[in-house]
Amino acid sequence: MRISGRVLPINKRITIALRYLRGVGPTLAKQICVDLDIDESIRVKDLSPEIAKKIEEYIDEKEWLVEDNLKNYVTLNIRRYISNGSYRGKRHRLGLPVRGQNTKTNAKTTRKRVKKG
Repeated sequence: MRISGRVLPINKRITIALRYLRGVGPTLAKQICVDLDIDESIRVKDLSPEIAKKIEEYIDEKEWLVEDNLKNYVTLNIRRYISNGSYRGKRHRLGLPVRGQNTKTNAKTTRKRVKKG
């Protein structure tokens, strides 16, 4: 079964399988099942194609960012930081931790990358 361009694992329960979509976590997966009256314990292989289409239409209707749309959104935000010349943009450009993490004792692999580059 394919939803938003991602093939879901057929032997998993629907709430677990929906989490394979980028941007869908446990809460959102349960909300989708509750709103569409889908039994949470049903396996993906037991779902009909109509239900799969219903899930995809529901995600589009709510305008949630999933899969490629979410990835593009995050990438554009990072590019905006870099083009602004902000501190976060500089950290992204150098490949260093962006959110204030310690780099003296941790983040050794990122520091190695910075030294090489």
